[in-house]
Amino acid sequence: MSTLSRVFSSISLLCISLALVGCNSGSGSVIQGAQSFTLAGSFQSGATDGVSASARFRNPANVAVDTSNNVYVADYDNNLVRKIDSSGNVTTVFSNANFVNPFGIAVNASGIVFVETDQNDQGVRNSTSGTVWRIDSNAKTGTVVARNLGRPRGLALLADGRLVLSDVNHHTLSLMDATTGVVTPLAGVADTPGFVNGKGTAAKFSRPYGVKQDSAGNIIVADCNNNAIRKVTLAGVVTTIAGSGSAGFQDGNALSALFQTPQSVAIDGAGSIYVGDNGNFRIRRIDTNGGVFTLAGDGNPGYHEGTGSGIQFFGMEGMDITPDKRSLIVADGNQGSDAPFNRIRRVALP
Repeated sequence: MSTLSRVFSSISLLCISLALVGCNSGSGSVIQGAQSFTLAGSFQSGATDGVSASARFRNPANVAVDTSNNVYVADYDNNLVRKIDSSGNVTTVFSNANFVNPFGIAVNASGIVFVETDQNDQGVRNSTSGTVWRIDSNAKTGTVVARNLGRPRGLALLADGRLVLSDVNHHTLSLMDATTGVVTPLAGVADTPGFVNGKGTAAKFSRPYGVKQDSAGNIIVADCNNNAIRKVTLAGVVTTIAGSGSAGFQDGNALSALFQTPQSVAIDGAGSIYVGDNGNFRIRRIDTNGGVFTLAGDGNPGYHEGTGSGIQFFGMEGMDITPDKRSLIVADGNQGSDAPFNRIRRVALP
């Protein structure tokens, strides 16, 4: 470990200790050292391939990073899947007339990309038309795995090859066989939002969005309208690991910390969870000992590269972590507005 890394580790440990003994101010303390960079895109919208800032996206909503550091982008309003390689070259991986409004995205080690589209391949777009596609990024071909699944905008690959689907409209989590498309309910009650821990249908969510699997096999969920981060075992047991259920902004002890419409999650090699806290325009970190800290963002919507609280975000609807667990890749789009935010950002972790 470098001298600088040891310094950052010492600072983080000190901040955690202070929070655990109640010395946190409550307004939030920024972990020092996180730096942001624009990986690709600009304020201008478009569908242009190219290198880094010369490429154009139109509301990039989500990202998935493969084991070779390629970043796959759900380019929502362009109806495309794009790829940013490790040299910053942006290419279009998949385009199809029936492939509309991609959001959820996950990729395996073989370059197979699974993507959820809000519209199905038959031209229907409603609260039940969500469709999962299997895209071969090398051949640039795609087929439908299953259609009319609700609105599973949260999509993650499990270690056993199954997919986790989090349905933001119907407030449920399910597991899907990625080959057959067979879906098995996991937790939550369809069309019954709530904030309840429990097993299976005894548990309740409210617009569960981003999902990731941790090293122990559990599913971590950004429970958006509950302003909380939940953990779900593969047996369907749901617990709350951060957030009180109330909207706000406060660092400190995980269960008393406040979030505002968190939408994306990522997990590093040590087990810390990173949260795209959309309503607060910040990235937060939940440490393994139960402390919540702000990693990046000043709380104002916008665009600014910098360090820690000198960074500004706008979209942050989707996020993933690089294979070395040292950087977050953030889809910084426009959240469905006409705002000029069409970038993929990288946040280097301290």
